[in-house]
Formats: sequence, C-alpha cells, structure tokens
Amino acid sequence: GLPISRDEMAVRLERRLGGLASDAGVSMTPSAAGPQGSYSEAIDEALRAVGAVNRYGDPDVTMVPVEQVNNLIEAAQSAMLQVLRSSYALETDVSLGPRKESRSQIAASIDAMLGAGGSGGGGGNRRVGQGKISYGEWHR
Repeated sequence: GLPISRDEMAVRLERRLGGLASDAGVSMTPSAAGPQGSYSEAIDEALRAVGAVNRYGDPDVTMVPVEQVNNLIEAAQSAMLQVLRSSYALETDVSLGPRKESRSQIAASIDAMLGAGGSGGGGGNRRVGQGKISYGEWHR
C-alpha cells in the first residue's frame, strides 16, 4: 500500500492549519481547483519538492517513499502557508467603534511560521521552491 494518499494529506493539512485555513475559506471539497479542493495545488507542489513525480514530471503520490512522508507533509504545509499569506496580505485592519480587527497581524504570523520551517517549530526556512517543468525532470 501507499504510505499516504492525497486525501489523507489534505486531512492532515486541514488539521495542522486549523482555523487559519477555515477563516480564509480553504476547503477539502473537490472543485475545479482539484480533487482535494483548495489543497490540491499545495499537494502537487509538495510532491514535486520531494521528487515524487512520474516520468513525465507530473506529481504522483504513488512515487512517495515511506521515509519522505514527513517531508512531504511539511512541504505541503509550507505551500499552503504561502497561499494563505498571499490571501491575508490583502486584508486590512478595521476599526468600527470599540471593535478592532488587526488582520495584518495574521500575515505577519504566517511569515514567522514560514521563517521557522513552516511548522511553527525550528528547522530553518523550508519554503517550497517553484521551478520550470521540463520533460522528465525538474530544474530550479
């Protein structure tokens, strides 16, 4: 059997990101974005980052070695945090009477998480790199 499925990756990402993702409207519901909804592209990026691609360079969960599962999940989380960062970067702080929302702090917190390895812990910067696709391999 496979060490992890795309659906299980989406479940783990949703669990890790919690309210941060739900507040941004991120969903696992299959859509035009992909079979794992909002998580599909991040999962694809993570698969590419750990080298889990088929001979055409397409992301393929069947190519994930067991020892790469944790790296795969961390790479997918980092990719989702970057998506969320882009979304929250456009948010503005709002004051209405006694109520105040400092939405810009969310983007700053995500930056701190990305700088700490994407998981809120140590480990250096592990942002998922994006590169050009060429036939059969990746170049960065």
